[in-house]
Amino acid sequence: GGSWLDGYFESENDGQAAFTLSYCGSTEESSVKAYSYSGGVAGYAGALSGTVKNSFAAGSTESLSDYAGGICGRHSEGSITGCITSGNIKAARDYAGGIAGHSSSLIADCASSSVISGRDYIGGIAGLGKDITGCYTNVKLLPEGVKIGSVAGFADISADTVEYNYFTGEYKGINGVNYGSGENNAAVSLSSGELASEGALSVFLTGFGSDSWIGGKTLQYPVPRKLT
Repeated sequence: GGSWLDGYFESENDGQAAFTLSYCGSTEESSVKAYSYSGGVAGYAGALSGTVKNSFAAGSTESLSDYAGGICGRHSEGSITGCITSGNIKAARDYAGGIAGHSSSLIADCASSSVISGRDYIGGIAGLGKDITGCYTNVKLLPEGVKIGSVAGFADISADTVEYNYFTGEYKGINGVNYGSGENNAAVSLSSGELASEGALSVFLTGFGSDSWIGGKTLQYPVPRKLT
């Protein structure tokens, strides 16, 4: 089986319209396997102002080499917003992430509860990330090497926009370090009870807006509003 969309989406900056993928998804029964660039929605997403939004992936995603992500294996331009993943994500080598294995653009208002495994650059949102904002994870990481984080295996918080991200779990936020209020809450550890809420969003989720997120009808983790 496979996800709804799996492949290589890329446009050169030659005046072509950028792509938009929205309201895509894969079920728990689906499985995506590729030699490289394996993603639950797109293997490689790279287009000027391209967007992947309001999508989910619950199936398994595996790369036999590098770049495995719950939404995109590799994400080079544009944005990924309002997405959530929960399946198993595995890279035989490097770059595995709950949303993107490798991202050099914006990931915002996303969440993952996936099981993520690989060697180096393993992260709850991105194995290697750039701009990550307003995301949370409660992932299980199974790394074999270095550059590991419950938010990102690696991201440069001094040069990029990394803010208001939260996580539960064993591993620290970004490459073995947590970042609190002095660094715009770039990677803050919460307990499961602090992350969950009923009705309104948890008071611990500073920077999360009700325009993007909705609290649970019962005690549960928040969900991207446009997926409800």
